[in-house]
Amino acid sequence: MTAANSHPRPTPGPGLLTEADGLEVARRLGLEAPAMVVLSTEAGRHPSEAVEAGWDRIDALPGDRVVVKAQVPGLVHKTEAGAIRVVPKDVQEIVDTLSTMLAGGLPGDPVGFLVQAFLPHDSGMAGEVLVSARRDREFGWALTLGPGGTLTEFWAEGLGADRGPVHLSLGGFHRAAAARALRCRPWVRLLTEGVRGHGGTVALETLLDLLTTISERLIGDMGLRRAGLIEAEFNPVAFPGGVPTALDAVVRFEDPDHGPPHPSLPGELEPARDLSPFLSPKRIAIAGVSGRGLNPGRIILRNTLSEGFPTERLRVVKPGGGTVDGCACVDSPMVDGRPTDLLVLAIPADRATEAVEAACRDGTARGIVLIPGGLGETARSQDRVAAIRRALELARGTRGWAPAINGGNCLGVRSKDGPVDTLFIPRHKLPTADRPVDPVALISQSGAFAVARVSSLAPLNPRVVATVGNQIDVTVGEYAEVLAVDPNIDVIAAYVEGFVDGDGLRFLEAVREAAKRGKCVVLYRAGRSRSGKEASASHTASIAGEYDVTRALAVAAGALVAESIGEFDDLVRLAVALRDRPVDGDGFAAVSNAGFECVAVADHCEPLRLAALGPETEERVSGILDAAGVSGITRAANPMDLTPMTGAEGFCEVVEAMLEDSSVAAGVVGCVPLTGALETLEASEGHTEDLTRSDGLAARLGALWGRTTRPWVAVVDSGSRYDPFARALSDSGLPVFRHADRAVRALARYLAWRRSGH
Repeated sequence: MTAANSHPRPTPGPGLLTEADGLEVARRLGLEAPAMVVLSTEAGRHPSEAVEAGWDRIDALPGDRVVVKAQVPGLVHKTEAGAIRVVPKDVQEIVDTLSTMLAGGLPGDPVGFLVQAFLPHDSGMAGEVLVSARRDREFGWALTLGPGGTLTEFWAEGLGADRGPVHLSLGGFHRAAAARALRCRPWVRLLTEGVRGHGGTVALETLLDLLTTISERLIGDMGLRRAGLIEAEFNPVAFPGGVPTALDAVVRFEDPDHGPPHPSLPGELEPARDLSPFLSPKRIAIAGVSGRGLNPGRIILRNTLSEGFPTERLRVVKPGGGTVDGCACVDSPMVDGRPTDLLVLAIPADRATEAVEAACRDGTARGIVLIPGGLGETARSQDRVAAIRRALELARGTRGWAPAINGGNCLGVRSKDGPVDTLFIPRHKLPTADRPVDPVALISQSGAFAVARVSSLAPLNPRVVATVGNQIDVTVGEYAEVLAVDPNIDVIAAYVEGFVDGDGLRFLEAVREAAKRGKCVVLYRAGRSRSGKEASASHTASIAGEYDVTRALAVAAGALVAESIGEFDDLVRLAVALRDRPVDGDGFAAVSNAGFECVAVADHCEPLRLAALGPETEERVSGILDAAGVSGITRAANPMDLTPMTGAEGFCEVVEAMLEDSSVAAGVVGCVPLTGALETLEASEGHTEDLTRSDGLAARLGALWGRTTRPWVAVVDSGSRYDPFARALSDSGLPVFRHADRAVRALARYLAWRRSGH
């Protein structure tokens, strides 16, 4: 072994850099690193020769202790392998340490040893962090800041997604958003403020400066990115003298000649394509329509006609002439020598591949909806997908354009602006809502999820339902980008199982654009495994699962992320119903005719708080209770227990009084319908009730919803016998829940999102 005069400059290339080279990358990104000496290996040399040759430089290192590290290719976690030790700065101690490491069975042959100055510092969550920048396949460059040291994974798992590491998009990095994310982490408070006599180690501003510097330098350092940098992790980063200092580094590059990288920053994204062939086609052709039975193609034809699409502009691709349901059968989707706007292929996968190739070759369609499965779901069907993509590439290279393709394995699009409906669900199974169109767009990879939501969210009537299936061409992000600027859309609801390369970045940009325009994006991300563990041996890969990253980046961009399908439905309903109602505080009022609901609301209201009613409101409510004859069994309070004895008039007057209190920003109104004091049943021979009465509770609450401006919701906790009562409330526009705890949790999440600036 011989001593190197200095550690070499990083030589980016495929694979994992040595730690010395990795620490040079740390310096390029704005961190400090300990002074160090690199001892390189030569066969047959004793460790003492290396130490003796480099002793002058080792002796010049500050302090009386040094850190000795074995540099083993591919070895990331040195502690477990016995490849790192802190020893006195003494020739013999260092020689013995090197000899012990060489004889102790390191997991590979070292290419050298690193001797670093030992920097005293607070360890663990009190004084160390992990900071990394990774090129994520879906979202491009992402920053991670979390508890550092050897227990990184332990703390991340124990703290959970909302209290553990912070994940930020480099492309949409904003210091203010980073500050908000850091302030709610307990480990950040320990690090910056300290607890029980332990003072903080570093200022919050220093952490923000660190993230800001890394983001700016990585964006500006084209050399690193062009060389194929894919991950730079520094763990731990300590703060001796308040200066962020990387004590270890894991830096990986990929072969820059391997192929063009997926988009990693917003400026690398291609502009979104024109999706009008799917959303507002002027001419439509459908292939695969049965002239006799009700196959998917025939259902699509009838659904689109039912939407009001003109018969004369809708054609059936079916040689032989004639008509089907009044639409002409034609040999080609071409119209007067021009491509049709939309071609729907409801034919088997092998025939669909040929049809797409023909459309690309002949330019017969601007957009194609690929209905069939067998196009990318399995390894055996990938050859069909490859053929389609080759045809698209050839057409775009020779003609300058190719049809945009939605699917395969999708239900396509229902668009009220089309009007078009390629969701091949018969109308008697999924009727369209008999009410005005709502400014809602639903984007889903899963067709079944989309139609289930359309059904469960009724009476909402979405303007757009887009299912993208396998995303052979058109993606979730492209739809989100187009709909984010659509003046007719206020709410975008997205179901995603996985983004194609770089499309997560496009989706985040769409969320930011929507937020700037005052729109709400609700996201449900399916598939929550930590598959990132398989991609790298770094700490970051262990703590940054796909779902955690998606959730963190989407929230930072301004999305509402649902944790369950039920919550997805709840948040979409609230986003539509409450979008025009001002949110000017965090105090809310709860009214119910059942004590258990008052308790349930109080138990689940965080981060909202029960508002303290003003004396005028208390006096007003007391007068109403007196008039209703229930002042002897209840009193003015928040939550307000009206008891089952209060009739519809007193019930609604109390609700109105509490909603008009200046300290109340929102309300939850529980209407347990089983009391005899309220008419909550449809008219029947078995009783005298009629919930449709103009002076009944349903009509009174509906009218109250129309004349109030504060956001509030109703709860109808009961069995199916009272579904008509719940529907009557819902038909007035009032958001209705069937359980109080679910109602207040959803309302709290939505209002917190609104209060955060959206």
